[in-house]
Amino acid sequence: MPTQAAGILGTGHALPERTLTNADLEKMVETSDDWIVSRTGIRERRIAARTKQPRNSPHWRLNALSRPPDSRLLTLISSFAPRSVPI
Repeated sequence: MPTQAAGILGTGHALPERTLTNADLEKMVETSDDWIVSRTGIRERRIAARTKQPRNSPHWRLNALSRPPDSRLLTLISSFAPRSVPI
Protein backbone atom coordinates (compact mmCIF):
# COMPACT_ATOMS: atom_id res chain seq x y z
CA MET A 1 0.00 0.00 0.00
CA PRO A 2 1.52 3.36 -0.98
CA THR A 3 2.18 5.84 1.79
CA GLN A 4 0.87 9.32 1.52
CA ALA A 5 2.68 12.21 3.10
CA ALA A 6 1.50 15.67 3.91
CA GLY A 7 3.68 18.71 3.90
CA ILE A 8 3.88 22.40 3.24
CA LEU A 9 5.37 22.77 -0.21
CA GLY A 10 5.55 26.54 -0.18
CA THR A 11 4.40 29.73 1.43
CA GLY A 12 4.24 33.29 0.24
CA HIS A 13 3.12 36.78 1.00
CA ALA A 14 2.53 39.98 -0.88
CA LEU A 15 2.15 43.61 0.09
CA PRO A 16 1.39 45.78 -2.93
CA GLU A 17 3.41 48.99 -3.19
CA ARG A 18 0.60 51.28 -4.30
CA THR A 19 -1.51 52.79 -1.52
CA LEU A 20 -4.84 54.58 -1.62
CA THR A 21 -5.37 56.75 1.44
CA ASN A 22 -8.53 58.34 2.71
CA ALA A 23 -7.07 61.69 1.61
CA ASP A 24 -6.89 60.29 -1.92
CA LEU A 25 -10.54 59.24 -1.70
CA GLU A 26 -11.51 62.72 -0.50
CA LYS A 27 -10.27 64.04 -3.86
CA MET A 28 -12.40 61.54 -5.81
CA VAL A 29 -15.69 61.49 -3.92
CA GLU A 30 -17.47 63.55 -1.29
CA THR A 31 -16.20 61.97 1.93
CA SER A 32 -13.75 62.61 4.74
CA ASP A 33 -11.10 60.72 6.63
CA ASP A 34 -13.13 60.99 9.84
CA TRP A 35 -16.24 59.57 8.17
CA ILE A 36 -14.39 56.58 6.71
CA VAL A 37 -12.37 55.81 9.86
CA SER A 38 -15.38 56.10 12.18
CA ARG A 39 -17.35 53.57 10.12
CA THR A 40 -14.68 51.17 8.89
CA GLY A 41 -11.45 51.83 10.79
CA ILE A 42 -9.64 51.96 7.44
CA ARG A 43 -6.99 54.63 6.87
CA GLU A 44 -5.38 53.27 3.71
CA ARG A 45 -5.70 50.41 1.25
CA ARG A 46 -3.11 48.55 -0.80
CA ILE A 47 -3.80 48.27 -4.52
CA ALA A 48 -2.28 45.40 -6.52
CA ALA A 49 -1.21 46.04 -10.10
CA ARG A 50 -3.36 44.27 -12.68
CA THR A 51 -0.56 43.51 -15.10
CA LYS A 52 2.07 42.32 -12.66
CA GLN A 53 1.97 38.96 -10.94
CA PRO A 54 4.46 39.01 -8.07
CA ARG A 55 6.78 36.04 -7.66
CA ASN A 56 5.24 35.39 -4.28
CA SER A 57 1.65 35.32 -5.51
CA PRO A 58 -0.30 32.07 -5.01
CA HIS A 59 -0.61 31.49 -8.78
CA TRP A 60 3.11 31.88 -9.33
CA ARG A 61 3.89 29.61 -6.39
CA LEU A 62 1.57 26.87 -7.64
CA ASN A 63 3.10 26.98 -11.11
CA ALA A 64 6.61 26.85 -9.63
CA LEU A 65 5.99 23.61 -7.69
CA SER A 66 7.88 20.64 -9.00
CA ARG A 67 4.84 18.40 -8.56
CA PRO A 68 2.08 18.06 -11.14
CA PRO A 69 -1.34 19.48 -10.16
CA ASP A 70 -3.00 16.04 -10.18
CA SER A 71 -0.63 14.84 -7.42
CA ARG A 72 -1.91 17.43 -4.98
CA LEU A 73 -4.85 16.40 -2.84
CA LEU A 74 -5.33 19.83 -1.31
CA THR A 75 -4.19 23.30 -2.25
CA LEU A 76 -4.93 25.91 0.38
CA ILE A 77 -4.73 29.60 -0.44
CA SER A 78 -5.79 32.21 2.07
CA SER A 79 -5.45 35.89 2.68
CA PHE A 80 -5.90 38.22 5.57
CA ALA A 81 -5.78 41.94 6.16
CA PRO A 82 -4.59 42.93 9.61
CA ARG A 83 -5.19 46.46 10.85
CA SER A 84 -1.56 47.30 10.21
CA VAL A 85 1.18 45.46 8.42
CA PRO A 86 4.76 46.05 9.57
CA ILE A 87 6.94 47.11 6.67
